[in-house]
Amino acid sequence: AEMRFHKAREDMKAKQHAIEDAAKKTAEMQTRLREFAKMYNVIKNERNKCVNLIQTSTQRAGEMREKIKILHNEIEILQQSANNKDRKVKQEKRKSTDCDSALIPL
Repeated sequence: AEMRFHKAREDMKAKQHAIEDAAKKTAEMQTRLREFAKMYNVIKNERNKCVNLIQTSTQRAGEMREKIKILHNEIEILQQSANNKDRKVKQEKRKSTDCDSALIPL
C-alpha cells in the first residue's frame, strides 16, 4: 500500500510539473500573441496610410491632368488669337504700304 502511495505521489508530482509547464507555455504564447497583435495593428495602420496616400495621389494626378488639358486649350486659343492679330497687322501694313505708294508721285 505504501508503494502505491509513493507511486501515486510521484505521478501527482509529474502531473503537477506538466501543468506548470503547460501554464508557462500558455503565458508565453499569450505574450507572443499580444506582440503579434500589436505588430498587426502597426502594419494595418501603415497600410491604411499608404492606401490613403495612393488615393490622394491618384486624385491629385487626375486633377492635374484635367488642369493640363484646360491649359493646353487656353494655349491653343491664345495662339489662334495671336495668329489672327498678326495676320490683321500684316494686312494693315500692306494696306498702309499700298496707300503710301499710291500717294507718292513718280
